[in-house]
Amino acid sequence: MNKWVDKPSICAVRTLGHAPRFPATEMLSMESLSLSSTSTSADSLPGTAALPPALVDGRARFLTDAAAFAAEQPAAQPLVPPQLASADAADTVGVDSDAAAAADASTDILVCVRARPLSALEAGPLGHYPAVLVRNPRVHVFAPLPPNSHRGPGASRTASFPVDLAFGPDDDNDTVYGAAVRPLVPFVIAGGFATVFAYGQTGSGKTFTMTAMQERVARDIFQYAVEYRNQWKQQQQQQQQQPATDEAAAVDDNDTGLDIYVSYFELFGARAFDLLSDRQPVHILEDQFGAVHARNAHEEQVASPAELLALLARGAALRRTEATGKNATSSRTHAVCRLRVANRRVPEAEDGALYAVDLAGSESAADVAGHARERIIETKEINASLAVLKDCIRNRALSLVSTGRFVHVPFRNSKLTMLLKEAFEQTSRRQCRTVVFANISPSVVDTSMTLNTLRYIEPLRVPVPRPTGPPPRDVPKVPSTWTNAYLRGWLAKAYPLLDPSVVCPTESGRQLLRVPEAEFMQRCLRCPGATEKRAKLTYVKLWALHVDSRT
Repeated sequence: MNKWVDKPSICAVRTLGHAPRFPATEMLSMESLSLSSTSTSADSLPGTAALPPALVDGRARFLTDAAAFAAEQPAAQPLVPPQLASADAADTVGVDSDAAAAADASTDILVCVRARPLSALEAGPLGHYPAVLVRNPRVHVFAPLPPNSHRGPGASRTASFPVDLAFGPDDDNDTVYGAAVRPLVPFVIAGGFATVFAYGQTGSGKTFTMTAMQERVARDIFQYAVEYRNQWKQQQQQQQQQPATDEAAAVDDNDTGLDIYVSYFELFGARAFDLLSDRQPVHILEDQFGAVHARNAHEEQVASPAELLALLARGAALRRTEATGKNATSSRTHAVCRLRVANRRVPEAEDGALYAVDLAGSESAADVAGHARERIIETKEINASLAVLKDCIRNRALSLVSTGRFVHVPFRNSKLTMLLKEAFEQTSRRQCRTVVFANISPSVVDTSMTLNTLRYIEPLRVPVPRPTGPPPRDVPKVPSTWTNAYLRGWLAKAYPLLDPSVVCPTESGRQLLRVPEAEFMQRCLRCPGATEKRAKLTYVKLWALHVDSRT
């Protein structure tokens, strides 16, 4: 059982399958802890201030009430991301198409919360104490009531928020990456379009989280590329029913067939600057075919994790930061790191793409009270773009579950969302997945911004509709309703050269639509006589039917 502990590095201790480290009633005194930072001046950092008298006076009652609440909550669930198999709800008897579409939305958009630990300065000289309890998949915030409340000093109200994954201060970067971001790497290798956002109050740990995720992606993407090469070799050998020659094997061992490119730039309002070429201007433009390009963005091919990490470090050093009321080095722009994976074995397929977006820190009116005019204008620009981003993610999810009703996704209202058009446009043929991290501070003095952050992400989770009847089956122009038998018949009739047992051996229509383009085309190319052009046309035809059925 998880227990509330007053400890500098932990705001809520979550234990899975073993005895709690502290009894439910035990509260450690902050004053009894010896901290190496006790000599640090609180006035030396912006936004660091001692607790108001009301929070000092009500500390004991606040923590006691929080501990009692924590003792009543169920144990945290294991940090397991939603299984992609849940998207196959259409194949389950008694689940209608709306519920299946909501399952798609729940797996395509993953909403996570990460609470950082209290810093040594906050827990020591400043006397801050935690006001956040993390019990995956829920986050509880204890908001202090006004000192003149009829409930007396130290009273609080509790707000609870359900999310897909909730990470506490004791969850390290490897845990966060493994549960939320690692599944995106093979998805991008296969030609998918993935985005990762880090949102939250300035000083809540967004850049720390995003930097750690980028480092681990840089490590894994080359490993997955080698695995992809090995799988391709195995498939080729099975198709030819003979082992590859030593010469061919040597070539394969040195060439994964994938080219990985990186670009890094920052966005502020309608302006963009390249972080890999001394902040040269970048223009986000849409061409006559509807494709969005980052014109003048410098892109470099990388061949190893070391090369990729060196470029990321070089770009991060040029990112614009300013001192604000909450953070001495607050990021004032949205940093966009784009990894593009080109598959030379299937050149007709769209390139895989991973966008890692470290959003600028959000600030409340109280945070900007002491800002200069320039900082206030920046804050308005940042908050406006964040509002557009929320609307796009929310409406995109709603569009997946709203049958017979048009849902507008305003991705052209911001350069950031326009850049990520593929992730938001309803007529896109790309398989897209999005991970949103909401970073929060556990400190009692930040409860207002913590609540604002959690309210920001709350609408991003789309509830699964209740079944209203038996699901539709094998509707001719709606591929998401096709069973495997119907799909095989459609494929054999439309494209006789393609072997259904190779292209869709077990998948239903909905399952095949979730296969990234490059993987789909590779299946087609394993059929004797199939060409890249035929594979591409098959993919486009299937998706054209799917898009028409949704719009």
